[in-house]
Amino acid sequence: MIKPRKELSKTNTSERLRHSARVDLGISVAIVTGLTAMTSVFQIDLLEGLYEYSRAHEDWELDEIIIALGWVGIVAVVYGVRRLLDIRTLNHEIASHAYYDIVTGLPNRVLAVDRLNQMLASAQRRDSQVAVLFLDFDNFKAINDNHGHAKGDMLIKSVGERLALQVRQGDTVARLGGDEFLILIDLDISDRDILPTVSRIVKTQKQPHLLGGIEVTVGFSVGVALFPKDANTPESLLKAADMAMYQSKSDGKGQVQFYCDDIGIRLSERYKLEKGLKHAIQKKELYLVYQPQIDLRQRRVIGYEALCRWRHQGDHVPPDIFIKIAEETGFIHELGRWVMQTALAESKAWTARKDAVIAVNVSARQLQRDDFVDEVRQILEEAQIPPQRLELEITETVASSEHSSNRRKLQELHYLGVKISLDDFGTGYSSLVRLRELQVNQLKIDRSFVSGTDDLDVNRQIIKAIISLAESLDLTVIAEGVETAEQLEMLKQFGCDYVQGYFFSRPVRAEEINDSTRTIEHTSASGAKVEK
Repeated sequence: MIKPRKELSKTNTSERLRHSARVDLGISVAIVTGLTAMTSVFQIDLLEGLYEYSRAHEDWELDEIIIALGWVGIVAVVYGVRRLLDIRTLNHEIASHAYYDIVTGLPNRVLAVDRLNQMLASAQRRDSQVAVLFLDFDNFKAINDNHGHAKGDMLIKSVGERLALQVRQGDTVARLGGDEFLILIDLDISDRDILPTVSRIVKTQKQPHLLGGIEVTVGFSVGVALFPKDANTPESLLKAADMAMYQSKSDGKGQVQFYCDDIGIRLSERYKLEKGLKHAIQKKELYLVYQPQIDLRQRRVIGYEALCRWRHQGDHVPPDIFIKIAEETGFIHELGRWVMQTALAESKAWTARKDAVIAVNVSARQLQRDDFVDEVRQILEEAQIPPQRLELEITETVASSEHSSNRRKLQELHYLGVKISLDDFGTGYSSLVRLRELQVNQLKIDRSFVSGTDDLDVNRQIIKAIISLAESLDLTVIAEGVETAEQLEMLKQFGCDYVQGYFFSRPVRAEEINDSTRTIEHTSASGAKVEK
């Protein structure tokens, strides 16, 4: 009876082994399924290969399963380490971008302000000073336009590297953004004079920068503020240095200006004008006056120059001040559009009756807009005035500009029928070739040559030369600033075509021209009556 039990025992053992093998196979299938899921999550090629191998060898042994699990562990460890390194690198880059400029590698505004806080605290304990230098490039936009933004970034990096070489190790050179740099200098008790450092910094702008085989020279304006003399907080120091830098630009490019109370007062007044100018059109504080232009041969009015005036809080703001503010703030585009629309609307009746031209001044910033020609065309269509009635006065700065787009736009306006007059001629650097390219119709002699009291003989020769030049180029000439009979006679003798000035009329409002008679007679020095 015992023997059968042994055989039965052997049989049961065999069944258990086969059952265990089936369980092991099920476990291996489960592992393969798990590996497949891991592959879809982690996208690891090795796991995919392992899955394919398991399909071809479904009857795995225990050692093979252990090896497979070992490989999975190794892959998981490698993957985890790589992901940790990636996260660490990413966190480092995020931290770096938060405190350092991408282009130059210099500290950015956030880190610069933090270091300035530390320097002020240290200087206060030591009873010493801190100098804050605010730098801004001059005409950086022109460099970007002419050489491209890639070259512009190379220039910014090159300037940053040079500036960093001019300060000590404990000082800071930072890039605030755009073309603005900040330099923080800790002045020891025995080293209160900042001028040697400023001088070294200014000299760096005289050395050209090599940008991909192209030499580029850039200048910058510098404003300097000192702690505790000018301000005692980071925000106020930065503001004071910025104000000084702005004054430096106003005084001339490439200059250095130290902050003083007068600068703060002037810029505070300017800020008020900026704020007021933005709402001047809506508040109807702006208005136009018109000065007649006289044909000396036909003795009649042939046009009017529209001039913008601003009465702000009961006072008249000089045009040279608010026009400059408008250009620097970008408001010149809205202002220029309003002037052109208003001038054409107000002058429509009397320019049509007299077949006269209305002249409007255009700044370089207006002309640089891509849609400027379309804007002029639209304004003419809305006013229902022929293009021949409009004359745009541009400066020699526009004429001497290298922007091909300016020349193209002026040519389009010329073909449209709009007349082009070159204002303040003789004070700039325009060339004869450029005059032909710009399709100019008229040269306007600057008032400094007509009414100037210095070097009268030289002024006369310049006027004669301009008139002779215009005749050779088949251009007309108009002289502004005529105030006396003697000046008028001189211009007539030289063969000037048109004149304008206080001798005939001051600039007047539109309603003073559109009076009941519509004509005003004035007797010139020669006794001839001029109809206005």
